Amino acid sequence: MFDKIDVYIKLRPKLFLMATLITTAFGILAIESINFKTNFVNSASTLAVEISAYGFDPYKVEELLINPIEEGLSTVNGIKNIRSISEQGKAMIFIELSSSKNVDKKILSIQDSIELSSANFPKNVHKPIIHKHDPSKQPYMVVSFQSNTLSINDLREVIEKNIKKKIESIEGVSQAIIAGGNLVEIEVGCDPNKMEAYHISIRDILNKIQDIHKNYSLGKISRDKLDLTISVKEKLIDIEDISNIPFYSRISNELIKLNNIAIIQTKEREDSTTARVNGEERVSLFIYSSSDLNSLSISSNVRSILDQNLPETITKKITQDEGEYLKDIYISMFSSVFFLLLFSVITNIKFILNFGNLIKTWILFIILSLFAAFAIRILNLDLTYFNYLGILGALTTLLLFKKIHDINSILIGIFASFLVLLSLLNLVYASKIIEFILFYFIILATSILIRKIIDVNFEQKIIITFKIEKINIFKKILIRKFNKTSANWISKKTEFVHLSLYSYPVGLFFLVSLGLVYSSQAEIAATSNLDRKEILAFLEFPSGTSFEHTNLISKRVEEKISTIEEVSEVVSKVDPAHSVFFLHLEDGIIADGNLLSKIRSVIGSVEDGQLFFATNEGSKYFQEIEIDLLGFDDRILENLANNLAARIKTIDGVEESVLKFKSAREELKLFPKNIELAASRLRFSEVGDQLQLAIQGGVAVKINSADKEIDVRVRYLKDFRSSLENLKEIRIKNRDDDFVPIESIASGIETKVPVKIYHKNKIRIVSMLIKLNELGYTARNRVYDFLDSYSFPEGYRWESDQYFGEKNSKNLHTYFIFLIPILILMSFYSQDSGIKTKFSKSIFILSSWFFLIFLINFLFPGPLPVIGIIGMIHGILQFSISQDISNRRKNKILSLMFLLCGLLLIIGGEDFYIIYLFFTNSFLTFSIFELNQRIMVNWEKSNNITFYEFIINSVHILKNRLDQLKSRRFQKS
Repeated sequence: MFDKIDVYIKLRPKLFLMATLITTAFGILAIESINFKTNFVNSASTLAVEISAYGFDPYKVEELLINPIEEGLSTVNGIKNIRSISEQGKAMIFIELSSSKNVDKKILSIQDSIELSSANFPKNVHKPIIHKHDPSKQPYMVVSFQSNTLSINDLREVIEKNIKKKIESIEGVSQAIIAGGNLVEIEVGCDPNKMEAYHISIRDILNKIQDIHKNYSLGKISRDKLDLTISVKEKLIDIEDISNIPFYSRISNELIKLNNIAIIQTKEREDSTTARVNGEERVSLFIYSSSDLNSLSISSNVRSILDQNLPETITKKITQDEGEYLKDIYISMFSSVFFLLLFSVITNIKFILNFGNLIKTWILFIILSLFAAFAIRILNLDLTYFNYLGILGALTTLLLFKKIHDINSILIGIFASFLVLLSLLNLVYASKIIEFILFYFIILATSILIRKIIDVNFEQKIIITFKIEKINIFKKILIRKFNKTSANWISKKTEFVHLSLYSYPVGLFFLVSLGLVYSSQAEIAATSNLDRKEILAFLEFPSGTSFEHTNLISKRVEEKISTIEEVSEVVSKVDPAHSVFFLHLEDGIIADGNLLSKIRSVIGSVEDGQLFFATNEGSKYFQEIEIDLLGFDDRILENLANNLAARIKTIDGVEESVLKFKSAREELKLFPKNIELAASRLRFSEVGDQLQLAIQGGVAVKINSADKEIDVRVRYLKDFRSSLENLKEIRIKNRDDDFVPIESIASGIETKVPVKIYHKNKIRIVSMLIKLNELGYTARNRVYDFLDSYSFPEGYRWESDQYFGEKNSKNLHTYFIFLIPILILMSFYSQDSGIKTKFSKSIFILSSWFFLIFLINFLFPGPLPVIGIIGMIHGILQFSISQDISNRRKNKILSLMFLLCGLLLIIGGEDFYIIYLFFTNSFLTFSIFELNQRIMVNWEKSNNITFYEFIINSVHILKNRLDQLKSRRFQKS
């Protein structure tokens, strides 16, 4: 395969050496810009479109904004799903792309479509904002701040002013949210009775403040050949300036000051959010990232900004940092390569330790690792466990098999057949296995070329030997003894073939039968079985729940969680009707089902709230299904979701079902009395404007005071805006300066209205999240089967983006398990051999594979992680390479693989779990195939018969016996 390339290398050795060095240099530069993704299932890019529409209710947002944009986007190619949320004064549209390729081009098409659809939007609707979106919605970093010299409100002000905006400017940060403390504002609390006495409305007050605070440019005049700009500037500085703003009352014909009709005071802004760390009030910054940028650079940039801009009087504590977790993964990856380099010392021990060979091995490994980094960057890929294991698996093959000069036909056949099959099968993890196989092949092929380049350019062998008696003793005691023990063990395990002609076939039939049973029931989980050291807990309340109630219950939950010894720290963020808790666990503690049950038991009742948990997507204890219910009436959808959620909770394997939508809430809806309104000389928009200012208030201006930017908010005093009775007493000023009671021009009805209206691909939906406590497809299929059998109202149905892939995968992954040995057979059949040899190979490969499935299920009960499947494929690749070497050499390789697995087990730790799982499955696969091959060869030699001949003879014997039985019966009759 490499003969022609070998000729070119010999003709231009320096050219190929320079190309290798340049590629290596680019690999070094590429390392910093490579992003690592932990996800085990493909995720395409998602875009978010935000539209502000002040004063629009959810139905109006849906009709005027969402529907036109969704209609326009339906004609754009490359979109998988369109989801939208219509809420008061705001529209959010989430566009999931069909793939992550050519994202920039797709964004341009989407922008064009949105601009065309938004051309006819009402004038008071802001221009749509498009940005990349992270569907996980979990903070990338959480930073808490504390100060002994500043109040919590002043501390928040410092973070808001000096830190927040700078962090939001970092590439890859989508937003930064501050919680804890309250910003200070100046409230102009108006007394409606005094205002009416002077015939001044709340709109008059807000306009007057804005008018005084505004700058006016009046133009230019010339003087002595110079242009002078004329402007009017009058700025409000403090509360005294605001209090002294004059008003003229035409009715009483007198001047009054604002403080005659309003109370002006500095107050904490009524922000409904807070944050705590272990129950103590803190200012916390929640930083969210885009999903497609280098996470490590975000972490380092945030830390740099904090170090440079945070005053010495403020201390910080980073309670969550995804970058640190990713850094640990990177360190474990580099450590595993370094571990292989150290392990190469063992593989190079003979009678002496040859440092020359060792140095060449290290150089080759470093070059290949940097080449892999360069390839990942050039192909615009993320570093994942799968391509990394392809690289690590190839390096291990090179280490164990020493020099590989070419890739045999069996290996090429396995590569080709796996790639073709996985491309045809719609498996959720197919692309991950392809990624592993491709990088394994690339690194293996590249190693052959680089080794040739090194050998041609450095023909003189580097010989640096090191002979120490202790190393020889180590060699004799450990390596040789280990090899000898392995060989004796294999020999003993194959002795039984000499006992009887039928001993091996009968044993084989029994074990393969077990393997077939296990294979038909086997499940493959597209996760890592790897759990993080934190738990996310969510506390959800019904829509409209006040901040005070949410905060009270949340604080009780935090206090109870703090008493649990397995939890080292609790960080919380509380909003109205919603709280999130970050539970950091003590070292060595895993978030398993027992711990969750304990946490639930300790927390106890949360009154009208609903508590649920989540961890990383690869967790073996937290698998989720998102179910969408589609229909036309939001009230029917809500009732349907509540009924289904209650019933799904009773299904085996379901931990809980969570509603992912805000239920409709009680609301007072005002309707105009049209005849009375017309007689009142008021427009209903004027009524709404004055009501909103009275109750919610409006920010008139921002003033700078003591290096702080403070809002000036105008609203009614609290005693005049807090209750329904207060609302009935509000009087609206008309164009004749008269005040009209609100009850005379509007009527109110208490009704349930949706907080948010959800769409998926132009159809109304509500969503549920089903939390499972079982890994694999069994529990999922119970949920799917229940939904399939449920009787939905006409025009209503359920969907799940996971369903199509998973339901198909339930059957496909079983087919995949049965197809793997056929792929191996096809590859081995590529070698010239007769029918007898091919039949023996078929029996050996099929029996080895199905016995392997039985053994792995027996040793590691439960669904097989996709990492385990990849390890098994690696073992098959190792076995195919070993066909051209001696049994003695294979014994040594198997011994070294066993030793490698043992060392990884001793090292332990979560960071090495993935690598240990990979190598363990690889070793088991290689061992089973090699052992079974030797047993079959010994059995055929000792009995002087091939398996094909044995089957034919057995069939003849069985046929003769049957004929004899028939003959005896005939004679008796």
